[in-house]
Amino acid sequence: MSNFPEHYPALFGGGAGFEIEDLRREYISLRENAPSRTLRGKRYFVGHDGIPSSRGYTNRREEHSAIALVNLQQDWEHPLGGSFRFLDYQVPLKARQSDGGIGKIDIVGVNSKGRLILVELKVESKHSGRGDSPFSALLQGLRYAAIVEANLKAIAAEARGFGVEIRETAPVVQLLATEAWWLQQGFNFSAAGNSQKYFADFIDDIEREIGITFEFLAFDHLNVVFGLDGEKPRLDPIPSLRAVPLR
Repeated sequence: MSNFPEHYPALFGGGAGFEIEDLRREYISLRENAPSRTLRGKRYFVGHDGIPSSRGYTNRREEHSAIALVNLQQDWEHPLGGSFRFLDYQVPLKARQSDGGIGKIDIVGVNSKGRLILVELKVESKHSGRGDSPFSALLQGLRYAAIVEANLKAIAAEARGFGVEIRETAPVVQLLATEAWWLQQGFNFSAAGNSQKYFADFIDDIEREIGITFEFLAFDHLNVVFGLDGEKPRLDPIPSLRAVPLR
């Protein structure tokens, strides 16, 4: 296992000297002490209707894009093989108000092998700056995966309401973003540079030590028509999907 590369933060916003072992210990601890919505009489799939809570003007493009993707109710051909579909958006993990620092999963899906997919959705910034980094999205996805893995039996039972069977194995963490977002983060789609390759090595270490699978995918665009005044958001046109090269 290697330290987080010293020059990685300049491109991807990570933390120098970050040990894989730190992540492994945190993952195990969170999985063993994960909150359970089921024990509190709460559901994970809470019955969304595909309409955002905001009624008037909003700049919450990621949220409306996530809802629009789920509203499509289509199977997506996976660039690396198989397919997947999105089940629900803004899926809560917090069981009590005191469960600080635990948010909602942008999108939960399932692939053609029956594995649960936890999607971190990102869109490009319209202003200066890069916004959230791949590293911070990766850490967020890992925390969600630990909680989901601890509650997988209950989540799988609820997922049958969507007509799908979920395998009780560790979920896939999928970082899904627009091509423009990846470019803002310094990724090159034609020829991966050294920093991209170091990132790939780091991902390999995490997958080997923790047993979580990561996926990095890009939409050519997310042109969302916002859902306002009770309307459902939609994508126009429907985007195409590709894998993000790490090497």
